[in-house]
Amino acid sequence: MNKWLDICVNAYIDNFGKTEKPIVWDVGSRDGDDGAELFNRISGINPDENLVLIEASPIQAELCRTNYPRAITIECAIDEKNGVRKFLSVYNPNNIEASGTSSLNTLHKETKHPDAQLETINVETRRLDSLIPKNQAIDIMKIDIEQYSWQALQSLGDRLKDVKVFHIETETDLIKDVMHPDWHNNIEIREFMEDNGFIFVGKDNEWGEGIEDQVYVNGALL
Repeated sequence: MNKWLDICVNAYIDNFGKTEKPIVWDVGSRDGDDGAELFNRISGINPDENLVLIEASPIQAELCRTNYPRAITIECAIDEKNGVRKFLSVYNPNNIEASGTSSLNTLHKETKHPDAQLETINVETRRLDSLIPKNQAIDIMKIDIEQYSWQALQSLGDRLKDVKVFHIETETDLIKDVMHPDWHNNIEIREFMEDNGFIFVGKDNEWGEGIEDQVYVNGALL
C-alpha cells in the first residue's frame, strides 16, 4: 500500500465509513494503480466498472485497460474546454516511474526524464462535468495531471459538490519557473476549495517540497 494515499483513505473512512459500492475517479491515472488502490481500500473489493481511469497518453491509457479491464478507461486530457490540444507524451520503457508524466504543457521538455521518449501529439480535451453521469455521486476523485489541477477543478462546474473526498496534486512556488502561464499554486487551490465548502484535512510531500498532495472532505455532506 502507498502510505501517501493514507490521508485520503482515512479521510473517507473516518467521515463516511467503508462502502460496498465505491465510485472512484482517477484523473491522470498513468497505470491505474492509485485509483485501484483507493477503490480497494475504501471497499475491500477489487476494482470494477465503478472505477474510472482518465488518461491522455495513448500508451498509458492502453496500460490502464490491460491492468484493469473491468474499469472504465477514458482516453482524454482534462481542461476547462472541450476540444483538441497539443500534448507532451512521455514514455520510458526502462523506468516506469519516468513514464506517464505527460502534460498539456509542451514547453518544458527539459524537465522530463533524460532517457524518456518524448512525443508531441494532439489529444482530445474534455471538461469533467461533461464526463460524469447525471446524478452520480463520487466517493473519491484523485487529480494528478501535472500543473492543470486548477483547470480540472474549474471543469467540474456544479459537479464539484458531488464529490465526497478529493486528493489533489498541487505545486508550490518552489517550481513556478517551469509552470505554464495559467497555472495556480497550492495556496490558490486551497483557497478555492475552502471557499466552496471543502475542509482541508491534510497534505503530503512524498514527491518533494515542490509537490503538495492535498486532501479535502466535502463539508456539506458531513
